[in-house]
Amino acid sequence: MEVGEQGVYDLEREGREDEEVGPARSRRHSLSGRRRLERPCDGRPDCPHVPPACLGGVDGIRSVCRDFVPLGMHPVQSRIVRLDRLERPWPHVEHGIDDADSLGPVRSLRLIDGELMPTFKSVLVASGGHPAVKIRMTEGKEWAAGYKRIICPEDPFLGDGGTLKRVQKPGRRYELTLYTDTQDLWNLVSERGINERQDFSDMWVFSELAPAGGVEATYLKVVYKASEAVVEYKYDDESYTYKRFDLGQPLIDALSDEQIAPSNILVLYVNHVDTDIAADTHDPNRTWYSVSVQLWGVGPARLMRDGQVYEGQWVRENPQQPNDRLVIVGGDGRQIPFHPGATWIQLVRLDGDVQID
Repeated sequence: MEVGEQGVYDLEREGREDEEVGPARSRRHSLSGRRRLERPCDGRPDCPHVPPACLGGVDGIRSVCRDFVPLGMHPVQSRIVRLDRLERPWPHVEHGIDDADSLGPVRSLRLIDGELMPTFKSVLVASGGHPAVKIRMTEGKEWAAGYKRIICPEDPFLGDGGTLKRVQKPGRRYELTLYTDTQDLWNLVSERGINERQDFSDMWVFSELAPAGGVEATYLKVVYKASEAVVEYKYDDESYTYKRFDLGQPLIDALSDEQIAPSNILVLYVNHVDTDIAADTHDPNRTWYSVSVQLWGVGPARLMRDGQVYEGQWVRENPQQPNDRLVIVGGDGRQIPFHPGATWIQLVRLDGDVQID
């Protein structure tokens, strides 16, 4: 899920290098990993285990991301494990993942994690977090009981079991040097006894055929912060996908040299409120406060698929309960079906700078 105004919390800056960013100063964003990701069962019901980000079928979710890994997409230097096979990345940056032996960079916790976890029944992997954020996002939450579902080296959590490793490279910012791999993560969640299939209560539905009611729309632009965080998608009618651009440059898979192109773009308009948590105080001219993204209740939503946009609402049902789910419905109250394939989600403010043409 992509969220604006996500600063670097103070503790994450410890030991960071002051060197100028190197090759990535060209601002060409790319995703990298040591080998191609595989989707071992494509959501089939006969799959022996649920890969964490595999959606399939036209009648609902067969399986959904099980690991939420906050990954970094720095506006100057973006080096993230190959993600073109993902079904629903949430770049705050967070991603559902298939198997990969180099995944990162892993970043710090955000308040929004406390709302995504019960909805997607995930495991949260993070480098750390502001002390007040850690308390507020977990206190009194059933999903956080015992902290088994949080893999993080900082107190009060249970540690990372050796799954997180620093990978230093010249010119790389310190907060972009922490990596993990899915095999180690699977082993750790198995040791904790939480490697199991989730029940999503038919949260989303899928159909190869585009539903009625859409309006032609082949372009999306979201401005989170001018000159620093501008996202664009351009529809390709040959592949039925939306090619992704960051700051005007294609978002490229560093292994395949192919542009990232999901089948669906979901824009969720959500109320954002600055909290009293001063998470980033490095700038003497401005203090950055943790943002509460109030993803509960009801709000506007737009789903882009097959070169069309569908107006609707997101509805968060049973928040923080075992049957917590987030559904996308049209004006008739029925769920709007997604196209089978990858879905990228943009979280924006209610008055966010969003252009759809």
